[in-house]
Amino acid sequence: MGAFYRRCVALRTFSTLRLKRPIMQPISQNTKRTLRRAAVALAALIAGIQFVPCSTGPENNAPMRMIKQSDVGGPRIAAILDRSCMDCHSDQTHWPWYSRIAPASWILHRDVKRGRAKLNFSQWSKPPAVRARKEICDAVSDGSMPLPAYALLHHDARLSKQDVASICQWARAPRVGETHSTRKGR
Repeated sequence: MGAFYRRCVALRTFSTLRLKRPIMQPISQNTKRTLRRAAVALAALIAGIQFVPCSTGPENNAPMRMIKQSDVGGPRIAAILDRSCMDCHSDQTHWPWYSRIAPASWILHRDVKRGRAKLNFSQWSKPPAVRARKEICDAVSDGSMPLPAYALLHHDARLSKQDVASICQWARAPRVGETHSTRKGR
């Protein structure tokens, strides 16, 4: 009760204090003019950066290819990869409306370019090797893929624990023609 009483006395004392100058002071004409000029300059800058182009097409002329269900162990894995990975890791990217507005377009283009450089499903000519599948499993297991910013905007791209388990099970499963000795190096 002593602490409560002390707080009440402190509040009453604080409320009776008279401030010598007001908390909010009027804005001078020079400050208003400076703020107006800064707002106009910022608007001009935002309008100007819209003219900086950003390519959204594939980086090469290779024929586009969809993931075959046989390459990834069935329709469930193909559906998960298509839903959560294909926008950044293939040449079949679906560019949203905000991909045409800078600086968002620059960020999206950079992320897709990095994704395609690391792994491009459109360029798979055969089922992926053990190392590539293990990297996919590691990326989804530690939550680094899909990118958190992408998953925030694309709710359907989020991976459930069951999705992650399915991908990792596919990654550990031997491919047809793969011997046990070729898998020991992982």
